[in-house]
Amino acid sequence: MTDYSMIPEHCRDGVQVDGFLWLHCLYCVPLEQYNGFEMCRDRPQTFKTMNRHRRLGRKRMYELTVKSEFSAAHALRGYEGNCANVHGHNWKVELTVRADMLTPTGLAVDFRELKSVLCETLANLDHRNLSEIPPFDHLSPSSENIAKWLFEQMAPAVEQLGGRLAAVRVAENDDCSVSYDGIC
Repeated sequence: MTDYSMIPEHCRDGVQVDGFLWLHCLYCVPLEQYNGFEMCRDRPQTFKTMNRHRRLGRKRMYELTVKSEFSAAHALRGYEGNCANVHGHNWKVELTVRADMLTPTGLAVDFRELKSVLCETLANLDHRNLSEIPPFDHLSPSSENIAKWLFEQMAPAVEQLGGRLAAVRVAENDDCSVSYDGIC
């Protein structure tokens, strides 16, 4: 039977990984080994704030963002104006991921792997007429619909990496962008 009394109350929540109980609190990365437990250093000055967050049901998260670009044409269906004609953009895309735990190497999610997920997904759109490829052959390829589609395509891969897709931001140019977070 494990004796948790030696572990400060603020870091008793944890995850079993490779036979070790990895403990964390909302404010510190696991730093010290103590009786077989990976523990965070006791920081009493944060107890009050941390407990307030826990009472409110909020959890501290790491937020990571990777960016990439693709070039593509599109025409907005049902739109009255110039954008109803085929035209192109150098689209900028940001992928934002949240994670609440760090790996033993101190990473929430590897940036290189996130960038790979983003670039592989964007490769399906790059140098194409979006109005001619599914699902945009029947769905208007607006920035809003592109952001939602990208979110839905990448969310499973991000979860496999240990994160949760928080948002996808799509920009047609430096002045106009849309963000989709999947939450209603």
